[in-house]
Amino acid sequence: MKDISKEEKEYRKQRSTEQRWFLSGVYRCFLELQYTTCGVSTGIYGLKGILVRVPPISKSTR
Repeated sequence: MKDISKEEKEYRKQRSTEQRWFLSGVYRCFLELQYTTCGVSTGIYGLKGILVRVPPISKSTR
């Protein structure tokens, strides 16, 4: 009985970790999708902002 319960515990632990990995993978996918849709527009704005900000700084340092 002890061996069976030990195996069962091990199996349950493995299952829980698998489920956790699966959920985290789905969550990452969802986040990546959000970032690609929202992040592309914000990223473009961010790049424009950086490009606008950087040249004056480089000129002032020179």
